[in-house]
Amino acid sequence: MTTIIAKKVESNGDNYSGKTASPKGIAIVDDMPSIRDSYALILNHRGHKVVLTASSGEEIVSEARAYKLGDVDVAIMDYLMGPMTGMQAAAEVLRYYPRIKMIIASGEDEIEIPVSISGLTYLRKPFTRSALLKCIE
Repeated sequence: MTTIIAKKVESNGDNYSGKTASPKGIAIVDDMPSIRDSYALILNHRGHKVVLTASSGEEIVSEARAYKLGDVDVAIMDYLMGPMTGMQAAAEVLRYYPRIKMIIASGEDEIEIPVSISGLTYLRKPFTRSALLKCIE
């Protein structure tokens, strides 16, 4: 495993008001309902479509194994969920849907990313609305 030092995604003052010209299908995976609701509110307001919310890594992996993530372009996963972490869930989902962009959100300063998983975006909590939208758009 390779240890990646988290770098906070900055918005650089980008304006994210109004609707996006390129809406995405989003999956939100977090064990805290208030976090899932907050992300969904921000993303729906911007014009994205939240097609799945899940409270565990096992839940999204089950959907992937059943080939039910065809409308998902981006998945936002909490890093620390149990018993399956967001990283483990991301790796499994990518086996079925390698085109899905994975965003791992965590308050941890460092996370370990297996070398076999590429293309992940790490979003350090807490983050701004603009930082979340920048990762997706």
